[in-house]
Amino acid sequence: MSLTNADASKNGFNSAVRDAWLSANHMPLFTQHSPILKMFQQMGRIKPAGYGTEMREPLIVPVTTGPQMEGVTNAYADRAPQAMTGYTSASFPLSEYIIDVSWQDYDDKRAGSEVEMVRWQEAHFINAEKRSFNKILNDFWANEDNAKSAGARDQIASIKTFINGGTTAATDGGASPAAQAEQTEVPICTLSSVVAVTLVGGIERSAAGAAYWCPPIHQGGSTTSAALTLLQLNDLYQLAYQGDEHPNLIIMPPALFSKIQNLLSVGGGNGGQMYTGSKLAEAGFDAIKFRGAEIVTDRRCPTTSFNSNTSTAKLNNIFCLNMNHLTMRMDGKKPKFKDVQTNKPIQEHVGQWFMALTADHLGNVHARGVNYFQ
Repeated sequence: MSLTNADASKNGFNSAVRDAWLSANHMPLFTQHSPILKMFQQMGRIKPAGYGTEMREPLIVPVTTGPQMEGVTNAYADRAPQAMTGYTSASFPLSEYIIDVSWQDYDDKRAGSEVEMVRWQEAHFINAEKRSFNKILNDFWANEDNAKSAGARDQIASIKTFINGGTTAATDGGASPAAQAEQTEVPICTLSSVVAVTLVGGIERSAAGAAYWCPPIHQGGSTTSAALTLLQLNDLYQLAYQGDEHPNLIIMPPALFSKIQNLLSVGGGNGGQMYTGSKLAEAGFDAIKFRGAEIVTDRRCPTTSFNSNTSTAKLNNIFCLNMNHLTMRMDGKKPKFKDVQTNKPIQEHVGQWFMALTADHLGNVHARGVNYFQ
């Protein structure tokens, strides 16, 4: 049952045209707190569309074929030239969303003056935009077993599928540098006894040699859950720290955020001070600076999960992201509406939104932590 007022006269048409709407501006009761999308915007990682029906991100990967660096014992020895190898690409589909907005001419007339008509129509578009944004966020946090969670024509990819493992069979194929041990962990699923999607960007993570396409997974507790500490948070961060590459966004559930807030504040478990200077805090989101990353909370971040295809429970998740390797390609910040010609006594508009979540690196520049409690 949808959220409605018990007094039927206070719903629908009257809730939009009455004077109460003028002061409340039809307060949208949608979950809109999305610091990760704000981070995409702040870092310039939202790019305009126009890349065809499929977008490809070029990759350079370690391989054992082609020319390899070797030590010299005989400067006069012949060395046959070899073609450079190790190039591939990840492909991501362009997703399309649509929403139809219409109302009766009769309702326009009931609204009264032209000003009230405009307000009534405006309420429809505000409503449609909020519904559209909510749909995008739902897909962005789709469960790992969702068949379209790696991206499809009618659904953008999920961050939970992007930042996930392959299988224990995922190896580095003997290439150098060797993959990290945590890159061969089994994938995580939000639901019990379901199988995670491992074909991401057209690359099968569970294949031999595909460990480089798997982010490290940090086990807060290997068999049982463990309390989150700054040491564990640092271990998770360190898994994704590669030379001059480091995570710049950490997402965790509210309960873990409260724990970190306490640990990093005066009087906390470590007696430390609060880290300030957060860009996201300046944008209006509660955030804490930790090393080179902003820690934020998102209620969509899983508070319970399982090893793929098992009922082995893993508690709260933490996503440690390097936003420089993630891109949201969109044709606008909201749906674009166009009029629809009709012989019905209605006003009809159709909103369209095109976008895709893509990545040029889904390996050890990110990390995912599981099995923590407050």
